[in-house]
Amino acid sequence: MEPLGERGWLMRFECVERASAFARWVERASWPGVLDVVAAFETVAVLVDPDRIDPAEELPCRLREGLRWIEEGKRVVSVVHHTIPVRYDGPDLEWVADRVGLSPEAVAAAHAAATYRVAAIGFLPGFPYLEPTTPSSPLRAIPRLARPRPRVEVGSVALAGDQTGIYPRVSPGGWRLIGRTPLILADLERDWFRFHVGDSVSFQPIDPDEFQRLRDHPPDPIPRP
Repeated sequence: MEPLGERGWLMRFECVERASAFARWVERASWPGVLDVVAAFETVAVLVDPDRIDPAEELPCRLREGLRWIEEGKRVVSVVHHTIPVRYDGPDLEWVADRVGLSPEAVAAAHAAATYRVAAIGFLPGFPYLEPTTPSSPLRAIPRLARPRPRVEVGSVALAGDQTGIYPRVSPGGWRLIGRTPLILADLERDWFRFHVGDSVSFQPIDPDEFQRLRDHPPDPIPRP
């Protein structure tokens, strides 16, 4: 535990799973005065209103309860798994294939064969940073574009470094684009987001007809458990 300014604390853990479990514990506790709980990779930030909860004494005591709970190996909720349909037709697919010494079809197959964990959410609302849980994946150390594109289409599935990201809305972006999903990732009007830190993700290749069908008739957003 370490102070985070005058209104919060930063917690560090040895893995994403424990960080996300701790964040869920704090969220479920619903303490008056807690303004935000932000999990990212192996850290959790807890920010509060100092007029409603004392960040110097009361908050650390409560956070230590959560640390003891985590050390006992308990969990708040089970991990949510998402299967994301992808049409592997991105403009950088062939470039990535040349980079790793595979065919474009083999890149798509390797990407879909892996399982991923949501390690963080940013830089857009609902944008997941996905880390592969299988260390043998050939899609590693993929460099970003030297100059970001001014426009990346919504649903674009992209690679950078060892991570996969999915653009939840039209945005500039410098990641390597290998495909697209027709699914909705975030609905700001309903305050709904598909991914939370700690969730697991896999990808399912689809053909152009299935992509169009899902884009024309997207499934309703599923409430979080």
